[in-house]
Amino acid sequence: MRRPTAERRQIDARLLSFESVKRWLGSETIRSKNTRDCYLYHFGLLLDHLKVTPDEFMAERIKDMSEQDYIARTRMELKVRGFKTELEATKGKYTAFQMVAAACSFLKANTGARLNINNPPPEAQRDVFEYEGDPAGEQGFWRNIVDHAPTIRDAVAFLIGLEAGPRDGSLLRMTVADVTQEFRVGAPREFQAMPSGAVDSPRGAPYKITVPPPGESHVKKRGGFNFIAEDAKARIETYLSLRRRRFGDYQPSDLFLIDLETGQPLRYFDCINDALRKAFLDAGALSHDQVYPPDVRMSPVRWYCLRKRAETILEDNRDGSGIALNWVDVLLSHKPRGAQASHYSRPTVPLLRDAYAKAMHRIMIYRETRREMSDDEFMTKFNKAWAMLGDKMAREAEKIQSQTISGRQMARILRELMTVSKEAE
Repeated sequence: MRRPTAERRQIDARLLSFESVKRWLGSETIRSKNTRDCYLYHFGLLLDHLKVTPDEFMAERIKDMSEQDYIARTRMELKVRGFKTELEATKGKYTAFQMVAAACSFLKANTGARLNINNPPPEAQRDVFEYEGDPAGEQGFWRNIVDHAPTIRDAVAFLIGLEAGPRDGSLLRMTVADVTQEFRVGAPREFQAMPSGAVDSPRGAPYKITVPPPGESHVKKRGGFNFIAEDAKARIETYLSLRRRRFGDYQPSDLFLIDLETGQPLRYFDCINDALRKAFLDAGALSHDQVYPPDVRMSPVRWYCLRKRAETILEDNRDGSGIALNWVDVLLSHKPRGAQASHYSRPTVPLLRDAYAKAMHRIMIYRETRREMSDDEFMTKFNKAWAMLGDKMAREAEKIQSQTISGRQMARILRELMTVSKEAE
């Protein structure tokens, strides 16, 4: 039952005295007078329940989003979700829905820090699989999962999820150019045609995967910058070579993942999730009942496991290689946390690239185990490389009857000498 008209007018007048409310009502989210009146009334119900003003409600939400702890960031969501449940019981689902819509619209217009109310609370969701064994065995665990992928295409998809963390919808929309555009010159011809923009770094250059920009519909996934470590390069090359042999040449604009039986692009993501569950089962990581519970949709093994691993490692700062939380959001195509992050914390692509390079040695699963070489081991390795280079220089000289070396040949030999010199340092 609606409040009396006079009471509703009193609520409207009280709310309209705040600049944040005026800004909200003048935004694109309010398209008609009926929407305006409906939102004002239902937003007033929420503020009366919380006993706060619009500005206090906005400030509390911004404070929550700046917290590092997940539970602290959801304090306002829990309050609104509790009031939503109360309204559903007393005034019906329509009133509860309009209250949530009004609150989300207000925050979107003023802060960008939206509420996650309509989805089930975290405690009601089945946890995704997270590796809980010895940290030293995490690398080998995920390597075993990838090695048990049903096809080379599935192995490539797993690696992209583990090392870049894109959304599943973004993975399906990736083109060949999105994945290969930053591979270095010297790769197979399908990679050489791509523009090279890789930046040298001590651990090798990360390869950027560009996610398509967001569409107008809220159903479409947000775009952003995702990176992948050098581990997956050989797998991607193998997959594309197999694809070329089976189905002929392809264009850089063609979709990256295809059905290896028909050659048709993947339209639905279920096949990748099914492949991931099969890999977990074949690798002996989980039992059949764990991988395939009665409601398979709630299986802890799904794409989000790989995305969550990427996020966890990028944020982990125990060895000084962690990335700022807002930058991780950008890398994973999340909305930056809080109004300050949305408006000010906007790292450039080179900064993101450098930050990702710091964490790359931990995110790769096929990386070589680090070990310290003794002086004798290092000198043996250096002398071997130097001897091989000397033999190559002699062979190059023998090819030329005049015993002179062209400028191009000398430049190549000098580059190899510089590589050996850097190893010596």
